[in-house]
Amino acid sequence: MGLGRSTINHWVNEISDPLADAIPDVVAALETVTPAAAREFLVLYLGHIPGDDATP
Repeated sequence: MGLGRSTINHWVNEISDPLADAIPDVVAALETVTPAAAREFLVLYLGHIPGDDATP
């Protein structure tokens, strides 16, 4: 993704949030590891899954 370790460290430690343009790359990377993690990330970041009426 071309991100530095310090950037990821800031996300993990809740010092900063990913910028909006990084979200598609984060979701794609998570989907390759665990699709459920990608879904959970979207819910936590956006509050819902876009286009998913089942998620509050």
